[in-house]
Amino acid sequence: MRWFPVLALLLVLTGSSGAAGPDDQYLDIYNEILQADGLQQSGHPAAAAARYLEAQSALKRLKDEHPTWNSTIVSFRLDYLAEQIQALARVAPAPSAPPPQVPAPVQVPVPAPTVTEVAGLQEQIRLLTAVNVQLENKLKEALSVQPAAVSPREIAKAEEKVVMLQKEKDLLAVALEQSKAAKTPVAPSAKPDNTASQLADANQALAELKARSSTEVKAVQTELAQLKDSLAEAQKKIAADATEIDALKSAHPPRDSSEITAERDKLKAELAARTKDLADAEAHRDPSVADLRAQLAEVERQRNEYKAKLAASPVAAPAATDAQAEQLRARLAVLEAQAIPYTPQELAMLKHSSSTASAATPAPPSAPAQTTAPNPAQAPATPVESKHIVHSMKDLPPGAGALMTEANRAAMQRDYAKAAQIYQEILRQDPNNVFVLAYLANAQYALGQWADCEKTVTHSLALDPDDPASLYSLGILRYREEKLDEALDALSRSAKYSPTNPATQFYLGNVLAAKGLRPASETAFRKALKFEPDYADAHYGLAWVYASEKPPSLELARWHYRRALDLGHEKNADLEKLLPPSP
Repeated sequence: MRWFPVLALLLVLTGSSGAAGPDDQYLDIYNEILQADGLQQSGHPAAAAARYLEAQSALKRLKDEHPTWNSTIVSFRLDYLAEQIQALARVAPAPSAPPPQVPAPVQVPVPAPTVTEVAGLQEQIRLLTAVNVQLENKLKEALSVQPAAVSPREIAKAEEKVVMLQKEKDLLAVALEQSKAAKTPVAPSAKPDNTASQLADANQALAELKARSSTEVKAVQTELAQLKDSLAEAQKKIAADATEIDALKSAHPPRDSSEITAERDKLKAELAARTKDLADAEAHRDPSVADLRAQLAEVERQRNEYKAKLAASPVAAPAATDAQAEQLRARLAVLEAQAIPYTPQELAMLKHSSSTASAATPAPPSAPAQTTAPNPAQAPATPVESKHIVHSMKDLPPGAGALMTEANRAAMQRDYAKAAQIYQEILRQDPNNVFVLAYLANAQYALGQWADCEKTVTHSLALDPDDPASLYSLGILRYREEKLDEALDALSRSAKYSPTNPATQFYLGNVLAAKGLRPASETAFRKALKFEPDYADAHYGLAWVYASEKPPSLELARWHYRRALDLGHEKNADLEKLLPPSP
């Protein structure tokens, strides 16, 4: 009976921290598990089973109250308690059965412990307390050193950093090896130290350089003074010329505006007549291009005289004549374009064709013959690239690059409604962006929104009249409306600034074919195939050209028609009627 006070004191010591945090609660539970293990080892299974059940209940409460606290350790201890309870199930008390009614024990007087027994019990209590504290410290230390949870993303970043550091180490090692290999041992100089003589030579060279610099500065100052004198004389001459120009203007009275308007209309009529003559000559394959070029030079000469007359008049000079002359040069460049030779595939096909078909097949196209080299006044002007503004992705407003890429991807997937919506979103940031306006016009044309496309193209050309993409959209709009002359003008100017665009050349071929200009139409289609050999529509257009010419080139027509079908073009019954099977 003397152990009852000791056990009571231990229970008080171990239960004093029950209301503390999860760490202290777990220490209390762990102490109870240790006591149960001790009871089991000392041959008291029933008492051990009771302790295990109490520890299990306390541990489950800890898990419910603190579900995230060291779940691995808690699960391990719960499994351990379940195993121990299962092993002691025969002697473990049933938790659901009510305790039997035991009569109250008879109070037996307990003799008071002696001084020696009290001292022994106190010593045992001190030792047990010290052991308990030591076990608690060890458990806290074990819990404190367990590694913190690391997310897989942090582990991946660390591994990536390790790989980068390894690469950097390898690069530095290679650079070190190269630097070692590049260094060659320098043999020690056997000559005596000549530092003093080298310093003297350097001082002498510096003195010579200073003297030469002083001389050059004086020469530059003298030249500058002469330039100032020349500038003053030039300014005097400019003032005298201005006075002379004012005198000439006062000597010539202003002309009547109606007379100037009549002369302007006359020049416009001459330009229209020259354009018509040029188209007729190309349609009949009349080799009179040189005459047309001479007429163009004469019109330009008259235009220059007209501009000089207008310069001396207070009436503002109209720009219509300049625009018409520029348009005539662009159209002339299209009509005089050098023919594209046959491809090796076409030549091989013609070589193996029948003799009858070969007799009907024209010779390979060649460059137009010229008796004399044209002078600069007669030749069509080459576009000056520096005067033409090239619009690109660089013109987009800040942050719109990703939207433009998304819109272009939607257009490539034929989702033109989404593309047009994104283009309009970009234009809300920059309404006058010619680059985006041209893309919006193409999307609107593909959606059949002709009126909106017309407005967009008009706005774009008002900002940049020479934008090739906007001119292309205007050309295909006019071709759809069967306004062939306006379509030819717009597409010719587009080809002037963007000569390698296969779509522009394809529509030029369609317009020229509709106007009956077969040779120029063939050249335009062949240009489109030169820049994009797998252009199915261009092959189809050439098939029509070769099948409808007089006499027809049936072998070439069949070859290009088969090529168009192979590339996905639909069949055409009318064209197939013109292409009888090969004999």
